[in-house]
Amino acid sequence: MYTVYILYSEKIDQYYTGYTNNIDRRLSEHNRRKGKYTDRGIPWINQ
Repeated sequence: MYTVYILYSEKIDQYYTGYTNNIDRRLSEHNRRKGKYTDRGIPWINQ
């Protein structure tokens, strides 16, 4: 089962939405530097 999630970054005051079947793994992936769009917002928190 997939879940829609909303993350928030205080650092850039921005929300990010996505979907996943494992929210804990996905949040961890967003908070690791990978040279991707979401790197600039680390740390992301689950809303």
